[in-house]
Order: sequence, then C-alpha cells, then structure tokens
Amino acid sequence: MNNLRFYLKKVSTFFESLLARVATGVLLGFAVGIILFLTLQKNVSGFVILIAGAFAGVIAEIFVDFAEKAIQAKKLVNPLCRVLGTIAVENSWIYISAWRRDLDNLEHSKLYRNDPKRLSQPTIVGSQYVYGKGDAIALSYVYQAIEKATKGKTHITLEDSEQMLDYWDRSVICIGAHNSKTREILAKFKNTFFRFDLNYSIIIESSCVPMINKTGVQFVQGVARSAGRDSSDVDYAVIMKLKDEYHPKKNILVVAGLGDDGTAGAAYYLLNHYKELPFEQETFGVLIEVPSGYESAHKVEFNQVSKSFVVMSQMEQSDDRIAT
Repeated sequence: MNNLRFYLKKVSTFFESLLARVATGVLLGFAVGIILFLTLQKNVSGFVILIAGAFAGVIAEIFVDFAEKAIQAKKLVNPLCRVLGTIAVENSWIYISAWRRDLDNLEHSKLYRNDPKRLSQPTIVGSQYVYGKGDAIALSYVYQAIEKATKGKTHITLEDSEQMLDYWDRSVICIGAHNSKTREILAKFKNTFFRFDLNYSIIIESSCVPMINKTGVQFVQGVARSAGRDSSDVDYAVIMKLKDEYHPKKNILVVAGLGDDGTAGAAYYLLNHYKELPFEQETFGVLIEVPSGYESAHKVEFNQVSKSFVVMSQMEQSDDRIAT
C-alpha cells in the first residue's frame, strides 16, 4: 500500500509539472514562430509558422520533461537510491572525526605499531590526530554505496566534522558516534529514532524516558557491547536516515556504532543489505547487531535485545539535589 501511494504521488507530480511545461512550451514556441515568420514571411504563411513553432516548443518541453522524470524515476525505484535520498541525486558530503592525542604527554598517549608477528609492539610517535579503524572501514563502504547509487555522476567531498558544525543545507553522511556532527544532530534534532547515552556506552531509543524502581534508582532500556562467544565482542550500531530539520529537502544519514565493529558493520550492511532497510520510508532508524566481526552485521529489533541500565542511583540523585 505504501509503495502504491508513493508511485501515485509521483505520477500526480509528473502531470502537474507536465501541464506547467506545456504552457511554457507554447510561449517559447510562439516566440520561435515569430522569429521564423519575420525571417520567412515571404515564402510561408505566418499563421502556419506560428502554429508550427508552438507545436515544436511543446514537443521539446514534453521531451525534456520526460527525459528528466525518467532519470529521476529510475533512481527512485532503486532501493539504494531511496535509502540515500538526496545523497543519491546531488553532490554530497561525508563527515568523519579524528581522535586527538596529547603529544606533550606521550607516556599516556602512546601509539603501538600493530604487528601480529611480534609479541612486543614498538611504540611510535605518529600523528596527533588518529582515525579509528572502524571509521576508516566504514568510510570505504559508505563511499562505495554512494558510487553505486550515483554511478559516479555526483561529487563526493570528505570533511573533518569539527570544521562543519555550522554548515547545513547539504546532503550528508556522518560516520561514527563520536563524530562532532553526529553529536550535534542527536542533540538538536527532534526525531532521531536513537541516541547514545552513558558517555556513548549504550544506545537507547530517542523517545526513552528513564524509569524509577522502588528503591529510587533510575534506569533505561538500551543495548551495550558485551562479550561474545568467540574473541569478538558483540557490538551495536545504528543507521538513521533523517531530514535536515533546518532544510527539510536535504537528507542526512548517520552510520554510527558503539565500537569499531559496530560502525564498520553498519556501513557494511548499508552497502550489502540496503534492500532490507525500510527504503520506502522518508526517514527511518534501524538497530544493527554485530556479533562476530563487521561482516556478521544484521538488523535486529530494539525490544528484542535491549536490557536495563542504571543511569542514576539514589545516592547520586541526592548528591545532584545538594549540588543544585
């Protein structure tokens, strides 16, 4: 039923645009006809020239309109294009954030070379800004998803999210939960489906209201990383398609996890399982579970995997009231 309504709406919009173009075509056609009449009035009837010009103008407008609509319709039928929204039809931006190390205190911000053949890993100075492994893997999959949807016909710009906090009115994908733009969106937008809590250690529903038990302890329902059956932790992430609430004609996609596998797994799922996302909806939020490496990512229902997490004990509430 939702798909039927979607296509009926597109057909209605097409005919409304067609009528507008016909009127424009008639005016342009008459203009062409007048020019031809002034040029060829000795050899051809002026009335015939005007009619022929108007007819040619209408046909040209209808052809242009049909070609544009056909291209747009093809993209809208493609599930990946519908998941990405405006990201699939215009130039887009990818925002990513780096971790910053204190190079003046290397004792507490060491970097180790990841060499599996050595038991003792050598330390390196490296860069002050370091990107997470999960974010880097996610960037690859997100880029592939945009390229697949647009067939390389749009321009993709990669930006540091810290520099883009005040920029809106553009089609964007935000990678990572600690991404500054992700935090800005989750803090200021009204409907984000999910949000991160307890210092980004759990994912809860955006509509979540803390509950209080008989002892006065506040708790929420959420999901957190946990030990898996193998060497990998069970990780969680979200894929959210939102509207830019300051410019509703633009889409923002958030791909963010609790850990590296979560973020990478969400991006992997976006590229390889986009048909399983609710692409018929203008906005959506889905929870992704990653039980054993990012290629194990799959969609789950929040209420089937969520647990209770304490957000404030009775003692903390008393201390909070004293402080205020």
